[in-house]
Amino acid sequence: PRTPEVVQQHLADYYAIITHLDAQIGRVISALKDSGLYENTLICLAGDSGLAVGCHGLMGKQNVYDEDGLHVPLVISGALQTPVRSSNALCYIHDIAPTLCELAGVPEPKSFTGQSIAPVIRGEVTRLRDHTYHAYRQHQRAFRKDGFKLIEYVRARIGGKQNDGALSGSRVTQLFDIQTDPWETADLSNHPEHAARLRLMKQQMRRQAELLG
Repeated sequence: PRTPEVVQQHLADYYAIITHLDAQIGRVISALKDSGLYENTLICLAGDSGLAVGCHGLMGKQNVYDEDGLHVPLVISGALQTPVRSSNALCYIHDIAPTLCELAGVPEPKSFTGQSIAPVIRGEVTRLRDHTYHAYRQHQRAFRKDGFKLIEYVRARIGGKQNDGALSGSRVTQLFDIQTDPWETADLSNHPEHAARLRLMKQQMRRQAELLG
């Protein structure tokens, strides 16, 4: 548990870093304008996952909640010749590189594993992915689809074996309606009306785990 004073100090430090970064981005853009390159430059602002700074009672990013560990900033601007728009389309960080290649007209290396979201940026489609899968080490998994998000926390008991030979331990399940509960505060996993959805999403998450190895 952290006291309000500790959380306030963490927030102050975090906002100070963000303010400093914002000033440096301004210097880059000013330099582009001064050099005459601004109109022919594609600007991409992306980030690592942030810190929880008190959200869900946490301080770091060792989790798969959106606001603490998953949802990162992504702004692509400049030289796009397309109307400014925002999108809730699902994408991964590794979708950024192929996107920039397509927008800049650069051949995409075969080693890329993501997919370009340029069609979303241009307004040709509203989405390219219908789900995302997330993991934190061996302890946490998350699966998002159709506006819902499943999270499972598993901790194996060292040396513990069940009768069938499987490792024993603890498992905690959470289910959130991201559309109505974006801050992930109301766990629906024990609500009978969501039992069928929960079973299906568990199967889908397992399938993704197997596909991704």
